[in-house]
Amino acid sequence: MKKIRNLVLFLLLLLSFYRCEENLKNDEPVQNISQFTVEQAQAWFGSEWAATISLKSGSTESPKIGIKPDWCDGFTSHNSKFDVVEVGLLVQGNFGFADQTSSKDWKMTKNPKMITSLTRMVFMKDKKNGRIDQFLMTIVGNKEYHDKKIGQLSDNSYFTREKHFSGYIFFHDLTGNFINGWNYEKGKIVRKCSQNNGNNLPIVLKKADCIAVTVTLYNQFCTDWYHNGQYNYTNCEDRVAEYEYYYLYCSYEPSGGGSGGGYDGEYYPPTTPDPITLNTQLNTLFADGTTLTDAEKEKLNNAYNEMINKCIYAYISNQLTNNNVTLGSISIDPTLPGVACVTSLGNLKFQGVDAITAENLEHEWVHLLQRYVSNIDIFDPSNQGMAEFENFLLTDVIECINLRGDFSIATHSFACYNMRDDDSTIEYQTWLKTLTENGTHYPSAIDIEGFLKFAKIFGEVHSWYNADHGYQFDNTSYQPISISNLFNNARTNCE
Repeated sequence: MKKIRNLVLFLLLLLSFYRCEENLKNDEPVQNISQFTVEQAQAWFGSEWAATISLKSGSTESPKIGIKPDWCDGFTSHNSKFDVVEVGLLVQGNFGFADQTSSKDWKMTKNPKMITSLTRMVFMKDKKNGRIDQFLMTIVGNKEYHDKKIGQLSDNSYFTREKHFSGYIFFHDLTGNFINGWNYEKGKIVRKCSQNNGNNLPIVLKKADCIAVTVTLYNQFCTDWYHNGQYNYTNCEDRVAEYEYYYLYCSYEPSGGGSGGGYDGEYYPPTTPDPITLNTQLNTLFADGTTLTDAEKEKLNNAYNEMINKCIYAYISNQLTNNNVTLGSISIDPTLPGVACVTSLGNLKFQGVDAITAENLEHEWVHLLQRYVSNIDIFDPSNQGMAEFENFLLTDVIECINLRGDFSIATHSFACYNMRDDDSTIEYQTWLKTLTENGTHYPSAIDIEGFLKFAKIFGEVHSWYNADHGYQFDNTSYQPISISNLFNNARTNCE
C-alpha cells in the first residue's frame, strides 16, 4: 500500500509540474511536427510584453482594454508553407463581438453566450523566408450556432474550422486595426468581409452581391487579469455595448490560394511597401547616396518632379546630366543657417523636412549650373554675392513673364521688390519689363550695366545676402552667363 501511495503522489506531482505543457497538447487541433514552438514564439515576442488594445473602425475606436499573451494556453499547427503558434489571451476584463441577432437576443435574455467570442494571438512563420507575422484572430459564432450548442468556439483554429461553425472570423493587427475577415455557414466560407468606417453605411452596400452586417463590441473592465472567455466576474464593471462596427460581406470566388497561409479563410498580411528610391537623375547626380528616410525621399522625389515640370529647370537638370556631373550625398542637417545648400564638397543638405521643396531645389540647381556647367567658383568671396543675385534675377524674370509685366497683381517677393525707396522699386520693375519685352519673352540679352547696378542694391536691402554675412557685390567683371544661356534656350523651347 505504501508503494502504491507513493506512486500516486509521484504521478500527481508529475501532472502538476507538466500542467502547462499538457494544456498545449490537449488544445492542439492538428497533430503535426511544426518546427515553430510556443516557447520560440514567446522568446521572439518578449515575455514581459503587455499592452492595451482598442479595436478601431476608421477614426473611431473603443476604450482601451489591457491584454497580454497567456503562454500556458498555446498550441502549434502547420501546413506546407507556414508554421503557426496560437496562444490565448489574458485580458483585464472581457471583450466580445456579437452580430445584430445575437446582440438582440442578449438584450432580452442576458445569455452571456450570445456576446461571447474567442480571440487568440497568432504567430505565423513562413517556412521559406523565416518571416513571422503576428495578429489577433477572433472567432464569433452567430445566434443559431450558440442556440444549437453543437460546437465550441475553441474547436476552431487558424487552419481548421469545426464543421458546424456558423459565424465570423475577424483578423486584427496588434494595435487593433481590422485587417480582413470571413463569414461562415456550417464550416464553409460564404462571404469575405471588409470593415467600413464610422457609423454610416456607405452607398456601396446597395450592391446586389453584398450584405451589410452590424457587429457590436461589448466591453467589461476589471481590476484583475482573466483568461479570455473564462471570468470570475470579481471587481468588474457591467458589460456595456461600446461601439457598433459595420461590415460589408460580399460573395467571392474560391481561389484556393491566399496571401496568408495559402488558402481562403486565412489572414492576409498587409503588404510591405517596397523601399522608396530616389529619382534616377538624383541617384546619378548624388553618387554617395542619401541618409533620408523613405518619407523624406518620397518628398524629395515629389519636389524634384515638381521642379523639372518647369521647362527652365528641366533644362538645368539635363545640362547637369549631359555634363556627367557627379556630386556627394543628400541629408538633413539641422545646423544649417539657411533652409538648403549644396556644400563645396557637393553635398545637398536641407535644414529639415519642411525645407525639402521645389522652390529650394530650384535655387540650388541654379547654383549647380553656375558651378559645374558655367565653371563659376561660387564659393569665391568675390563671386558669392553676384551668383546669388543672378539666381534671384532668374526667379524675378520668370515671375515677370508669368505676370505679363503687370506687377500690380504680384504675390511673389521679388529680389529687389522692397528697395530703399519707391523710385528704386519702380526702376527695377521697369528694367525687368524691358528685359522681358513687357513680360512676353525671355530676355535675349542681359544689360550688364543694369545687372551690376541692381546687384549692388540687392546686397544693400537683402536680409541675409549682405556685407554683414560676407557677401560682396562689387565684382564688375562678373558675367551672368548661366542665366543668359538659360534664357537663350528658353526662348526656343519654353515659350
